Amino acid sequence: MWLTAACAGDGTVAVTLAWEWASGDGGTDPRDAALIYWDIHKWSFVDATAGETVEFETRAGNGGGEGVRFRHDDGVADASTRYHATVTLDPAGDFDPSTRNVYGEFVHVREQANGTPDEGWFGDLDTEWDVAEANAEAGQACLEAGS
Repeated sequence: MWLTAACAGDGTVAVTLAWEWASGDGGTDPRDAALIYWDIHKWSFVDATAGETVEFETRAGNGGGEGVRFRHDDGVADASTRYHATVTLDPAGDFDPSTRNVYGEFVHVREQANGTPDEGWFGDLDTEWDVAEANAEAGQACLEAGS
């Protein structure tokens, strides 16, 4: 799993969470989940996009954080293929670019628990999230230049 940040133009930063699906991962319902989230004091949400077999699901916030959840239909995914989800963010407030952290998480869900809908957050499932962090290092040049 990779989390990268790059200048998206107009001073915004595109943060992409990417992962490679392997045939040994199972490829069954419920769909896998990917999250990208950030501090609302340091970033403003602009847009969300996703690659093939990945779809934007919801945007939510709590306690000073905001994020976007994507779902990956791994049942139709191709082995050894990289999939991705991207959010475009606009810097907010007066913060050092090196403190503008953005986080990404991905979970491969292998089975559905009784009564757990496909759209659930998987609280009752035995899952382990892979976590990545980026502080917009790749996007700092556009943050500093304002372009």
